[in-house]
Amino acid sequence: FFFSFLEGTRRNLKMKFRFCGDQDCPDWLLAEVILLTKLSSVKMKLVCNTIAKSMLGVDMDFEKMKKLCVDAKYTSNDMEVLIACVTFIMKNASRYDVDSQTLSNELQQLGLPKEHSQALCKSFDSFSGKLHNHFEMQTLRLWPMEDFDWKVDYVLGSSQVKNLREPQLNLKIKVGSPNNNVQEITAIVGRDMLNALVHELQEAHEIMDRLES
Repeated sequence: FFFSFLEGTRRNLKMKFRFCGDQDCPDWLLAEVILLTKLSSVKMKLVCNTIAKSMLGVDMDFEKMKKLCVDAKYTSNDMEVLIACVTFIMKNASRYDVDSQTLSNELQQLGLPKEHSQALCKSFDSFSGKLHNHFEMQTLRLWPMEDFDWKVDYVLGSSQVKNLREPQLNLKIKVGSPNNNVQEITAIVGRDMLNALVHELQEAHEIMDRLES
């Protein structure tokens, strides 16, 4: 069984998987997914439920996990690998909005038996909505800009520096926040800082162009 499993995974090495963001499946997951087959399909679902709850912030019940996995005779390292595999699969399936049928088919293409794939996907179906909302809340987002104002002053000097004679950019930005309050941010930008900012924005724009091409 082990060698037929490896042969099956080799045939799928060049395939793209939706739960991997339409990319190749990571080598470590290909190597370790066979570990999941040591569980019965019934216990597979219960294990996945426990892991899914921990992904939502509930403390992992390791004693329950050990009892569910006792027949599989997992070592402590095997338990960690099991949790890592299921977490990766569920997290990415949620991230890339993969339906359970597609996920089940892709897991079978990796060599996971149909019964185990369906058990994992039944658990995923039960938690997919909560997982999606949970990960969406953790996603880094820019607050929406409500208003933007700027002006340039020509500073002749100050109490600390005489004969400065340098332009100074004054920024005033109003942004929305998660609690729907508008916050005002002000900044004073000198010539050197502005040049550095423009340079960094140009570099960021070039990087984004390369990623999209």
